[in-house]
Amino acid sequence: MENRILGKSVAILHRREQKYMTKIMKEYGIGYSSYNFLFYLSANPGSSQKETCENMAVDEALAVRTMKKLQEQQLMVSGLEKMASYSEKVLHNIKTQQEEVHGRETE
Repeated sequence: MENRILGKSVAILHRREQKYMTKIMKEYGIGYSSYNFLFYLSANPGSSQKETCENMAVDEALAVRTMKKLQEQQLMVSGLEKMASYSEKVLHNIKTQQEEVHGRETE
């Protein structure tokens, strides 16, 4: 009997949390699924799409749609975009260091 009461209480809490978060995220143009993905990915940075789907127990089609929407809203970037951004920063730093060294040599 206690397990039934506990289960019912957990279900009620989950529905209330879902309702509350849907209301709050609506202000930002984010649905409940998008919120869950953002929450998961913030706690598990670098997770692959496959890992994310397995751990969140969602199918890959939902993950693709949700992640594409989040990228369009500029709320997340793909791994390739992160790598490109990182590469640009590294190249910029190298170029800056070379300019500093060559600038010192000519002085």
